[in-house]
Amino acid sequence: INAEYGERTRKSIVNNSNIKSHQKSVRAALYNHNFNQVVSTSYDSMVCVWDLDTGEKVIQFSHCHGDHEITAMTFDPTHRRLLTAAKDGSIKIWNFNNGALLGELQNVHSEEVTDILCCKNTFITGGWSRQIVIYSDSRGIEEEEPPRIITDSHHTEDILSIALYRSDIIAYSMYDGTIMVRNCGCEIVLCRLSASNCNSTGQGYARIYYSPLANTFPADNAPYSDVPVLPPISSKSTAGVKQRRRESSIGGGGGLGGGKRISRLHDTSQLPKLAQFSDQEKQYDCSVDKLCFLNARPTAYNTATLVSGGSYSMIRAWSCQGGGMLGQFQVLNNATLNDSIHAITTNAKNTLLITGDTMGYCTVYDISRYCFTMTTAHRYPPNVVHKQRAPCVEPPPLKVQFRAHLTTITNVELVPDQNIVISSSTDCSIRLWTVNGSYIGT
Repeated sequence: INAEYGERTRKSIVNNSNIKSHQKSVRAALYNHNFNQVVSTSYDSMVCVWDLDTGEKVIQFSHCHGDHEITAMTFDPTHRRLLTAAKDGSIKIWNFNNGALLGELQNVHSEEVTDILCCKNTFITGGWSRQIVIYSDSRGIEEEEPPRIITDSHHTEDILSIALYRSDIIAYSMYDGTIMVRNCGCEIVLCRLSASNCNSTGQGYARIYYSPLANTFPADNAPYSDVPVLPPISSKSTAGVKQRRRESSIGGGGGLGGGKRISRLHDTSQLPKLAQFSDQEKQYDCSVDKLCFLNARPTAYNTATLVSGGSYSMIRAWSCQGGGMLGQFQVLNNATLNDSIHAITTNAKNTLLITGDTMGYCTVYDISRYCFTMTTAHRYPPNVVHKQRAPCVEPPPLKVQFRAHLTTITNVELVPDQNIVISSSTDCSIRLWTVNGSYIGT
């Protein structure tokens, strides 16, 4: 990571933009606890492995997906294999210690894969194809099982993020603000959350599908219930704005293939500024760009276990147990449509929430008591539209906010037990910080 260890002021680090970790924009940088290494990937289809202690580059391998940008990356459950996905829908498995290609999954998406995660013995992917594709981890098995494709009438927009609650539940978000929550195998829809839809009263809602899934959600006979979660919003179409945002070119590092449809992580500085989110009667975009489960929290109607981030730098806290949206706040003051949260992480105890946004800021909150009530889980009676108090609009206590990069932060990672935050950005750099915002190295 071209380490320049030692304490420096945050201002001097922001001004020092000459040090680059990659030649192109960095898509993500993940910490591997098995080897105490950081594995990063960039849009030029390059993967680099770094030693966290020394900052030295251990190995790099290029053209992982030919000329196609790498758009998603994760480790397998053992943290010994690396999975990468690309703009053309291809997904590959690597031994990142030597750069050996171990396998390639069937290309079902044919379009950009935006996220990939591992759940039990499966790989779950989603992207612009508006499908969830589940692959069996066929390691050591001669005959591979064909992938399962999950389609839904609510999959009307691109899937942007996937998150895992413990090992039982997944949630995935879409460009229109819809969040689907399913069991890990995706056979059962547990609930559908939305910050954009409107019911007859003009309020947004969360639709809760009850199912007899043991130890997760209450088993009721009600097919669903509508829970108000948002004040009225305009239903004016944002199709034109969406198309311009998806076609915008990457900032700083440069992209591959000029004129192609480009990921929304890319720079949107050339787009027109829209009204502030505080004026909720005006047009706005509810896209959810990042999801993060709070795995240490129990499921309860008055406890948020899912955090989402998206347009207008909005953070929303959700209960998947029937409570809907419990809280929302803006990370950036006077944020516009172009200001979005692309990175969210938390610590093991879920007392900290760390975000990264399109302005290059890392923000750390104390969420130990935010939308969290230690009470017995409440079960709603069936076939009732449940009244809910207005979501909390006060943000949790702010610990620190600092300018970590000059352009969009694409990922933030917290190193357990070391209080080190790893941030990656479209400015081609990977930087290390303390949770208090002190610079460690690039």
